[in-house]
Amino acid sequence: DVGATWWLPRVCNNDNKVGLFLGLTGDRVKGKDLAYSGIATHYVPKEKFEILKKEIIEKSNRDTNLQNLREIVQAYSEVTFSPENYTFPNIDEIHRTFSIDSMEELHNRLSLMLENGSDSEKLWTKKILNTLNKASQISQAIVLEQIKRGINLKSIEDAYNLEAQLVAA
Repeated sequence: DVGATWWLPRVCNNDNKVGLFLGLTGDRVKGKDLAYSGIATHYVPKEKFEILKKEIIEKSNRDTNLQNLREIVQAYSEVTFSPENYTFPNIDEIHRTFSIDSMEELHNRLSLMLENGSDSEKLWTKKILNTLNKASQISQAIVLEQIKRGINLKSIEDAYNLEAQLVAA
């Protein structure tokens, strides 16, 4: 995905392990979890969305700025991202297994969790290993390198340039 080198290392308050998890597994984040993790700033329930849309249209004019829009959206939000209190599904397992320098290290950590983890950890680990085993090892190594480099990039333009080099190679 264009720009993923920039935003994946920055989800969950710059938690590159969560970004690596998302990049390698392709797991989808939905609903409230988008705002809890910081991928989105706000979560507005489906039943309030049309009312929100109508209010934005009615209150928007030439003088409307980003802060005005934030206030309107906030009034309908059920969840708002908080850098002090963010979360992500299975974040403890992700932190224990995706703090890695190589794909070999990830597979070793997942194997250990599969052997020694709780029943729920074993179930989660089987799902992750099944996903990883179906994917290209070269693609996985590239994603790992993108996340590692993405942490230190200074701008999204730098990420675009890196990604352009990857596809041109």
